[in-house]
Amino acid sequence: MDCRPEADPPRPPMLLGLTFGFLSMLGPFAIDFYLPALPTIARELRCTPALAQLTLAIFFLALAFGPSLYGPLSDRVGRLPLLYAALVVFLFGSLLCVITPNIEWLIGARFIQGLGGCGTTVLARAMIRDVSRGHAAARLLARAFLVQGISPLLAPVLGGALLHYMSWRWLFVVIGTLAVIAAGLGASILAETHPSARRLAPSRNSFWRSYEHLLGNRRFMAMSFVAGSSTAGAFAFLTTLPFILAHQYGFESTAIGAIVALVAGSQIIFTQLCPRLLRHWGFEDYLTRVTTAGLALAATFGTAAAVSSTGVAAFVAIVAGLFGTDGLLLTPGAVGALDAAPNEGGAASALLGTLQLLCAAAASMLLSAAPAGALWPAALATCVCTGAAAGAAWLARQPQGSRPG
Repeated sequence: MDCRPEADPPRPPMLLGLTFGFLSMLGPFAIDFYLPALPTIARELRCTPALAQLTLAIFFLALAFGPSLYGPLSDRVGRLPLLYAALVVFLFGSLLCVITPNIEWLIGARFIQGLGGCGTTVLARAMIRDVSRGHAAARLLARAFLVQGISPLLAPVLGGALLHYMSWRWLFVVIGTLAVIAAGLGASILAETHPSARRLAPSRNSFWRSYEHLLGNRRFMAMSFVAGSSTAGAFAFLTTLPFILAHQYGFESTAIGAIVALVAGSQIIFTQLCPRLLRHWGFEDYLTRVTTAGLALAATFGTAAAVSSTGVAAFVAIVAGLFGTDGLLLTPGAVGALDAAPNEGGAASALLGTLQLLCAAAASMLLSAAPAGALWPAALATCVCTGAAAGAAWLARQPQGSRPG
């Protein structure tokens, strides 16, 4: 793949990347920021904890299916109109959360909020593809992931701190305010990146035909699964890591939080190294080196889980390395997928995000069925996800239309 930029971005890459990151952060922030308030919400709205948790599940449902509308539509009408529409929907859903009289209302409001939040993520990614490709796109995505990755670390802490001083309803005021700030950033920094000359003509069947084309595009699907497998490996492992630290090593909550933050932080740091390494090695050589390193680390972790004699320092180092590998694969996976669909950037961004979410959900569900705190399920999931990413990267290198092997 040619890693030279298609065109210089209209703004400095750092500023543009951070703006895209802020837009992409809205959905994840709306999840993590209010998590500490779930017990309070259940108590004040007089509902069961299961119903309160449903406000989280319904948000994920909107994140999974909402992008299928934004992506192809933006290929036909442009990015900015839909971006502002998504921000209005997100703000409207946030305000409904503030004034909710009961849990049923809150569940519906969270679905509306999720529909807006998924739109900003999809459109930010599509706009990155519009203004850059290859190495330049990797640089913008790395800056966006920097903001998006810090959010899960800070949002629960900030939300829990604010709950000491205000009602949980004010948390949704803060979330809605972020949509207003995002609209201001968009108006001052962003321009339309998908001009009318490049838009697809709307027709009765063209909306879903975009997905038909993408599903038949081997490189797009392969690179999407590189990104999806790396997302699944990190996300699934993150859900079981606290139990492993508690059951296997006897850590308390404070130490567990610090180690989880350290491990998650390694992914953010390695994501920022990705553009430099891509420029130095080239795209294909980069994928070979990183997937090989990931397989070696996964094999090491699997061996350590089999013998059950890993010290805590070695365990944390291996896990941090695995998370770093996931970070190194996430950016080129997304860039490679978007570059493989130059005429359908919106639909490609939507399908990429949906596949990542489905991969992460599948891995998390499988791990949740395993014994809590056991090392071997996490090691098995890591080996499977890393192997899938390596296999998808190899498949992506095969010429379109050829038969592997």
